[in-house]
Amino acid sequence: MPALILRRMSATYPIPRGTRHVILQAGLNQKVFGPVSFLLYDPADVAIRITDPGASFPVLLDPSQYTIAPASPATGFPAYFTVTLNTARPQNAQVDIRGLSIPSRTTDVTRGGVLRSTLLEAELDRMVIVGQELRRDISEGTLGDDAVQAAVAAAQNYANQALAANTSAAGHDTAAGNSATAAAASAAAAAAAVAAYPPGMIYGMSIANNVGSPNLRIDVSSGKCRDIADAKNIALAATITKRLDANWVAGNGNGGLDTGARAANTWYFPQAIDTIAGGAGDVIIGTSPVAPVMPGGYTPKRRLGAFKTDPSANIIPMFQEPGTGMFLYKSAPRDLSAVAINTTPTLYTLPSVPLGIKTRARLLVNPTTTALISLSDPDLGAPTDTTLGVIGGGQWNVIDVWTDTAQRIYIFANTGTPTLSIFVQGFHDMRDAVI
Repeated sequence: MPALILRRMSATYPIPRGTRHVILQAGLNQKVFGPVSFLLYDPADVAIRITDPGASFPVLLDPSQYTIAPASPATGFPAYFTVTLNTARPQNAQVDIRGLSIPSRTTDVTRGGVLRSTLLEAELDRMVIVGQELRRDISEGTLGDDAVQAAVAAAQNYANQALAANTSAAGHDTAAGNSATAAAASAAAAAAAVAAYPPGMIYGMSIANNVGSPNLRIDVSSGKCRDIADAKNIALAATITKRLDANWVAGNGNGGLDTGARAANTWYFPQAIDTIAGGAGDVIIGTSPVAPVMPGGYTPKRRLGAFKTDPSANIIPMFQEPGTGMFLYKSAPRDLSAVAINTTPTLYTLPSVPLGIKTRARLLVNPTTTALISLSDPDLGAPTDTTLGVIGGGQWNVIDVWTDTAQRIYIFANTGTPTLSIFVQGFHDMRDAVI
């Protein structure tokens, strides 16, 4: 990459949070797509896959099958960009565009003992974009769609051979047929193994209040995950809306509650579910984080997060940071108000973090007097260190603290009885990830 382009990166183009990956849907005979919503620094650092309607797997395009150009008004890279395909796609084809930056080092950042800041900025930019893409690829799994497609194609080929061999000789079984049948079974098993997502994987499937009916419905974005038993993949091909005010029925816009009726001041846990056969990904909502009442025929499940209802049984507005298990309240609730803290470690309950799971609470803490106040995870036992804590005296502090499954944290002060107020800004839910 030319040094001139590198020098311009950080000064002109900040790098926002993201995974450098978009999926666009084609209109009838569409060839041009974009501008794509992530910055490209070299037109070679991109991969494009096409899934036409009815196709089982995406097809990776060769660079000769498309053209990358900077989006107007830019005339060179780095820039947002457009993709022009050589061949128009049918309506509703999916165009998967992702950055694929190759790690490299292009220059030194010091010369003669002098730090060259613009070149250092450029190298840091490279680290950021490669890190974003690595984070994306690790979340999605270690093998790409092309490997899965190749394995399944091999299984299909063996199956066709088995069918041909077994129906030869006037329909009688043959040794060749038996051999081909065994090979087909082996290839099918290999394809299934290749296609299995890594244990604990979750990609997408973010939760949000539904825009049209935020009090009663949630939206779960498209995505995929490995079920909690590490036995099945679960996928949502598109965003699905589920209702909290109706019992579960399969499909978008239908009821989501596993049993009973929605309740006030209650924690709910959406779960991605599927049938054993697969291909019927859906979402169910229950009050148990580990054991929702499952519909008949559905077994694989994976918890996606948590939300709470208010005293009117409406869903409290929250926001999930994309690609993470961090859930933030749009209006932070106050869980402790001017509570007197003593020098003995005491357990306090935070109603605004989920009940029944361990989370990392993000707290806005305000001691009213100067003191060292300690907040800690109850699962570590009662704290004894009085030298660590939050300095009081009216200062607001943002602190992340692990809770136990009963919504509690330990709090104590090193001296006196200062008062403490706590707002819960949100919480990080591991969503049953493997760690």
